[in-house]
Amino acid sequence: MRKKIDFPQWALEQWRSGTELRCIRGKFYLYECKCVYDKVKKRCRKVTGKYLGTVTEEKGLVPPRHRYVAVEDHSGESDRTK
Repeated sequence: MRKKIDFPQWALEQWRSGTELRCIRGKFYLYECKCVYDKVKKRCRKVTGKYLGTVTEEKGLVPPRHRYVAVEDHSGESDRTK
């Protein structure tokens, strides 16, 4: 059985409507979530969306590293060589 987690105030400040705060091995993570009606079960079920980042006390919400990647502009140059 899972234990109920009392989230610290600094972690709860990052929570918004449509998001879910999770504590995994003592670290806090923020995910998108939404409810979708299941016709078979005749009730709503939670669907977890994409990962939004890590929540830390010092920095707040830290986005995942893969979102920091900058797109290079090739100025119309083709990557193919003939």
